[in-house]
Amino acid sequence: MEDIRKLIQQGKLGEALDAILSCLEGKNSGLYNTAILHKASFSRIQRSSMTGTIAPGEETINTNRITLAALSLLTEMERDGIVCATNGGQDRKKGQVNDFERKGIKILVTAAAPKDLSRLRLDEEVKGIQEGIQISKERDKIKLVQRWAVTAISFQQALLDEEPNVVHFSGHGEEDGIYLENAQGKYQLVPDEALEELFELFAPSIECVVLNACYSEHQAGLISKHIPYVIGMNEAIPDQAAIAFSVGFYRALGAGRDIPFAYKSGVVAIKTQGIEGGIIPQLITQDAKR
Repeated sequence: MEDIRKLIQQGKLGEALDAILSCLEGKNSGLYNTAILHKASFSRIQRSSMTGTIAPGEETINTNRITLAALSLLTEMERDGIVCATNGGQDRKKGQVNDFERKGIKILVTAAAPKDLSRLRLDEEVKGIQEGIQISKERDKIKLVQRWAVTAISFQQALLDEEPNVVHFSGHGEEDGIYLENAQGKYQLVPDEALEELFELFAPSIECVVLNACYSEHQAGLISKHIPYVIGMNEAIPDQAAIAFSVGFYRALGAGRDIPFAYKSGVVAIKTQGIEGGIIPQLITQDAKR
């Protein structure tokens, strides 16, 4: 805790909040969700400061308020006996999500099929993912959670409730964003900036994001600033290719392989079935593109 307090004293509030989130991951969901809200508020202040849309005095007051809230969180964490790593949780290693000897993995599969857009075979894709995991050798260490007809609100709520390691989205997309559903079941575009900010909030628990939607490579690149592994599509992907990739990817994860191997497994699954589109899925990491 003292390392995190030192970050706050040094004016590194953003780093301190990231460390708190890493420390709380999987330990106390109530405090974790509170920390996420503080992180979101701090991110909004930073963006407003960069764009000049907040007065200096207001920025100072709001930052001080979040600082006090962070210190209060640390006190609650100590009261609950929560112990943090001395490095403040900053040592996130890629691929830890697949260390089956150490821990399991939670996969959140989300799907959106707005009724005013063309029909996709989402049920077949999710069924293939589920069946692939059920027959995998590490099935007892994998928890698969499904959310259908996701709206902007239910998508964020699922991330809050589940704290997944892998997030999979199946649905429509275009270069300006992905399509979720609104309250009437029609399409609602989630802009690039909003999608990036959403995953920035939940970065401490997520190792991989799969955007199985057309033209999602750009969004994947933005999200990869915060998430170690992100998969997007560089053009429109046929249903058959999308399904084959997902099944191949999650079967490899279910066998205990790491994310780069699982990505290649998904690509090979497309090609070995003679389906067009093997070059469409793209794996983007925080330091390289494949």
